[in-house]
Amino acid sequence: MPIASGPAPQTPCDASANGTGAAGVRGRISALMKGALVFTTHALRRMLKHGIRSGQIRAVLEKGERIEDYADDTPLPSYLMLGSGEGRVLHVMAADDEVHDETIVITSYEPDPNEWESDFRTRKGR
Repeated sequence: MPIASGPAPQTPCDASANGTGAAGVRGRISALMKGALVFTTHALRRMLKHGIRSGQIRAVLEKGERIEDYADDTPLPSYLMLGSGEGRVLHVMAADDEVHDETIVITSYEPDPNEWESDFRTRKGR
């Protein structure tokens, strides 16, 4: 069962007029982050195992770069974010539940240099 951490601090929304592009994605995420941040059991286990804190997750979701989209994921489309959380490079997989005003954290991890190009944006072999 997911665990909610309560409302995120208020952040400015920098969405573009039509909500597309990097600024639009960051704006939508910033707007959703004003609601609850919910962690799946899997995400909590990974965070505990690898010493990843919720503040680091928030930093990646609020300021990171969306590098992959999984539109066919169910029950909600999800996406992979790359960012730095308190000086640590992380990937965070999440989904936005606009009906319940929640961002659901599915997993988080430090990208493996054996699986990702040096910029951690592109999987090797793609």
